[in-house]
Amino acid sequence: MIAPGFKGLLGIISTIISVIYPLLELTLPADLTANGKNPFADGPTLDEIQRRDIGHILQKTGGRIAGPDGAAEILGMKRTSLYSRMRMLGMAVKKSR
Repeated sequence: MIAPGFKGLLGIISTIISVIYPLLELTLPADLTANGKNPFADGPTLDEIQRRDIGHILQKTGGRIAGPDGAAEILGMKRTSLYSRMRMLGMAVKKSR
């Protein structure tokens, strides 16, 4: 049995979602669709999407991971977290100090 207050809360949440959902328009950034191809057409796994995203950012930063305008900063994560994620995804990790 659901408590009366909880049932009302579910109704409110359901109404909010039904109003907001149609307003959401999910589009790919222009630089991903510039070549006219959908980068997700091959049905990649979440790991593959992360590999592609990190690889794309590393390409844009010239391989720079740490520091100002480095890949870690752009991705909003700590340098060490990015190194760990790259290892987990089987990506080559070059630490330069």
